[in-house]
Amino acid sequence: MKKLFFALLFCSLGAAAQRPLTLDTCRAMALDNNREGAIAREKSRQLGFLRASARANFFPSLSASAFYARTGLRAREEIRGDFISRFVQNGWQDLNPGTPLPPGVEGVLQRLDGYLPAIPLDLRVRDTYAGGLLLRQPLYMGGKVRAGYNMAKIGQEMAGCNERLTRADVIVRSDEAFWLCVKAREMVALALAYRESVREFLERVENARELGLRGRNDLLKVQVQLNDAELSLLRARNGRRLADMNLCRVTGLPVDSEIEVEGRFPDDSPVPLLPAPPAEERPEYALLSKMIDLKEEEVKLTRADFLPNIGVQGTYGYLNGVELNGKRLFDKTSFAALLSVSVPVFHWNEGRNKIRAARSEREIASLQRDEAKDMLAMETTLARQAVEESRAEIALARRALAQAEENLKVSGDQYELGLETISDHLAARALCLKARANLVEAQANLHLNETRYLKATDKL
Repeated sequence: MKKLFFALLFCSLGAAAQRPLTLDTCRAMALDNNREGAIAREKSRQLGFLRASARANFFPSLSASAFYARTGLRAREEIRGDFISRFVQNGWQDLNPGTPLPPGVEGVLQRLDGYLPAIPLDLRVRDTYAGGLLLRQPLYMGGKVRAGYNMAKIGQEMAGCNERLTRADVIVRSDEAFWLCVKAREMVALALAYRESVREFLERVENARELGLRGRNDLLKVQVQLNDAELSLLRARNGRRLADMNLCRVTGLPVDSEIEVEGRFPDDSPVPLLPAPPAEERPEYALLSKMIDLKEEEVKLTRADFLPNIGVQGTYGYLNGVELNGKRLFDKTSFAALLSVSVPVFHWNEGRNKIRAARSEREIASLQRDEAKDMLAMETTLARQAVEESRAEIALARRALAQAEENLKVSGDQYELGLETISDHLAARALCLKARANLVEAQANLHLNETRYLKATDKL
């Protein structure tokens, strides 16, 4: 929506009637256009989905399955028939017809003879189909499920820290591009003013030469100075064009767009230099702390691979298939429950070495955070010193400019009285121009250093 708004804004206004871009407007456009920020936001959303996915591992999983098979498998066998005899006497019996009668019981036993017919067997596996539901629930996985969830949670928090860092970097680039545009416009204004000043001085020298008060040598020196002024103006305009293109690139506008910015530096610096916050409040430190937590969970995840795993599952299904003598053997539903236990016994110290390696990774992350803490404190101190030096540089540049302007005024008066050469007077003009350019440079550096200070103190 922001991008659409700004696109409509710049399309509806003509180049000459455009509203000057402000610092806040450039920041908003840069944040809306920046692809790195969009990637960071999408990464945060992605890790949120992964966290929700890891959370699902705590709950039972239910799946359904079905299959159908048609085959021509068939097996035919026959149990042959035979004669049988059975002897019965008070519950005692013998089914073998050739077995002699026990001694002393001939008159008691009763012998029964018969014939057992052959039994044909026709087994066919033709149309077989089944379907069922499977319910799984992990009871104990060595802490793997919880470690995976915690890693996804920490990853999402790290993505949030990275999003803050990306936003700050985008603002810094936007501010740099904006203040460089302001600086380029100030330099163009200085070059224009200097060229007009040299032109006026050239006219005065030409008039004086016509009256015989100045020689041709003076005229040539001023003309050379005018040529230098024209070249300086050309370079300043080229610098302004490049600065405009860079600002358009950062804010997402076409690089050949005609833009306007607020063309002067503010007189006062609005950024207060407060005591430096502790490094623990910086997103960089928080990101490294989350990395340590992530490595700790990796230790737990590695340890879980060498701990017992316990789980249960239940199945409920239906099976239809397998014919015996033209009749279906299976045509029913059934339920089954299973408890599984897996216990690692011995892996030649593989688990211990992997756990030690994971702990080393955690220790490395901790040492990196401690090192970064000192570097962050130094960065904040350097950023504060840069702002203080820039403010002192502006004060000195203003003093030097006042002295250069006074020197130019005195030099002009001396030149008119014939007490100073034209070379010295032109040098005084160049010195005054350099003093003005130094002031513009100092003002631009101040605002750039203030933005970097705000980033170093996490105030952007």
